[in-house]
Amino acid sequence: MEKERKVVEVTWIDAQTSTQPLFVDEIKKELKPLISKSVGYLIYQNKEYVVLGFLDFGDGLIKHHQLIPRVLIKHIKTIRDGI
Repeated sequence: MEKERKVVEVTWIDAQTSTQPLFVDEIKKELKPLISKSVGYLIYQNKEYVVLGFLDFGDGLIKHHQLIPRVLIKHIKTIRDGI
């Protein structure tokens, strides 16, 4: 049986995109980097990025994953240690 994975909350700076037309002055005044939080299973990490998984089938198969570059990460908090 595979050991349980650590569950973490990653606070990070997220990008924005929109298809809504805006004037340049609106863009400059209204848009700011977004602080986002993602909670998931810590699948892999190295000095460049962290990978979270959101559905762990327990046999090494992960569905729904997210790679977050470390340069965007503000904080990582452990929610539950792996066993």
